[in-house]
Amino acid sequence: MEFEGGARELYNLEKDPYQLENLAHETDPDFVEALSSRLTQLANCKAAQCRRLENSPVAH
Repeated sequence: MEFEGGARELYNLEKDPYQLENLAHETDPDFVEALSSRLTQLANCKAAQCRRLENSPVAH
């Protein structure tokens, strides 16, 4: 999750289903940037392009 102003939240939902431990600052910065890029792509995609993005892995 990204907020205006640059704040980010990242959770491991398998280990932390209640989203109590924000991992955004403990995770590889390159991976966090890849996730950020994916969010931007998803915010601007349409139809089949969105489905492809949702189903493709994020490189890290």
